[in-house]
Amino acid sequence: MFCGCKSLTQAPELPVTTLAVQCYYYMFLNCKGLNKVICLATDISASGATEDWLSGVAANGTFTKAEGVEGWTMGASGIPVGWTVQDYKQAATVTKAPTAKNLTYNGQVQALVEAGTAEGGKMQYVLGTATTAPTSGWSASIFTAPNAGTYYVWYKVVGDENHTDTEAKCVTVIIAEPEKTVYTITLTNDGNGSASANPGSGYEGTEVTLSAAPKEGYNLKEWQVISGGVTVQENKFTISSANIEIKAIFEKIAAESASYSVVSGSGQDYVLNSGSDALFITKRSINDEETFTLFTGIQVDEKDVDASLFDAESGSVKIR
Repeated sequence: MFCGCKSLTQAPELPVTTLAVQCYYYMFLNCKGLNKVICLATDISASGATEDWLSGVAANGTFTKAEGVEGWTMGASGIPVGWTVQDYKQAATVTKAPTAKNLTYNGQVQALVEAGTAEGGKMQYVLGTATTAPTSGWSASIFTAPNAGTYYVWYKVVGDENHTDTEAKCVTVIIAEPEKTVYTITLTNDGNGSASANPGSGYEGTEVTLSAAPKEGYNLKEWQVISGGVTVQENKFTISSANIEIKAIFEKIAAESASYSVVSGSGQDYVLNSGSDALFITKRSINDEETFTLFTGIQVDEKDVDASLFDAESGSVKIR
């Protein structure tokens, strides 16, 4: 059946207990790479049942036979010379496979799987990669991890003295990132302007920029943090782990004060209702190009002149 197959290294398990005449005749003849055979036959007495069946195989290998069977001969028609002979042991059994836990990051160390159960041995675990079972580090303890991420938990049953180990298998476990909370930003004002935030909400750690639009005659005085535990610097703050309320406080712009002097027309005589105008020029400084820009009125002998008695124009004042 497999005669001359050079790539074969392990024979399929042969479970038949009673061999027929020449049933395995030449079966693995010249399979030069073959080094492992499991034959569970307990009656091998049939004529030519295993004649030259292992002729031309690897010089060293392992032959597993049914426990208690002593009729095997050494050689190409029995067990190859130089091979190790051992009795067959049934594999241990996984009665309940470990299962991945549904986990979310919480800052604590968490067990990655629900424990499995076994017969004929003890369940053991190890962390590895997605594709290859580790050869060391196996433990009966459930592995744990603190951080969000993907973990590959390998498991197998290590057989007792009457059982062999099971094949290692892998469970993929994910510790998910926690869902982020979106925190709101509420802006109020004192009635002398409006305010806005960009963005208007966000996760913890998000930087927010504040903008203010004062009414005419007002400036922004400060940002007053009502709640949320943040600090506003240069119209910016970073969202903490709470909803935030900030109030924009505005202040009235102080009127500009200016003092003007008469630079032309000083010392004139003026007769009320005479029909003649008294013309003079005022400037904040003799070097100013313009005259008054914030004219508020006239005083004569430190007394205010009624506004109905003069006309003020840029550059001159005419007193009636």
